Amino acid sequence: EASYMFTPQQVRDAFPESNYRVSASRLEITEAERLLGHDLPPQLKLLYSVFDGFDGPTDAPFLFPLLDRPAPRGESLVTYTLFLRGEGYFPTWVQNAVALGHDGTGTAWFFLLGLENQLVVWNTEWEEYEVVDGNLLDAWCKAKAMYELIDLDA
Repeated sequence: EASYMFTPQQVRDAFPESNYRVSASRLEITEAERLLGHDLPPQLKLLYSVFDGFDGPTDAPFLFPLLDRPAPRGESLVTYTLFLRGEGYFPTWVQNAVALGHDGTGTAWFFLLGLENQLVVWNTEWEEYEVVDGNLLDAWCKAKAMYELIDLDA
């Protein structure tokens, strides 16, 4: 098991207040892979087999639902990934990336395919992405910690 792997229970433990959608079926995971044209990274298959996305502390989709858009203007992993791949004005690296979710500030997490599914973060205002230290759970926890530093009563 690669060092970037973590369990769905570790996510639930780190985000006990979050809303978790019911798991994606094997059929839904297969359909997502068909639409994307490649297999999902093992970490994503594991997470989606237990819950179909979850929202972070500000109700931002830290992990997009796999196929279903939760609201008319919401995104799924498949719709957002295909949108980015389909628009010529985004950087070429998005052609080999899977959009995972975002933190509510316009900054999103991606796995770059190949490259041991390298985790990166990108804001649509940037040309290049930044490589993330640690795994996706580490990145989510870092974003949560940033929100907790903000004094909402100030």
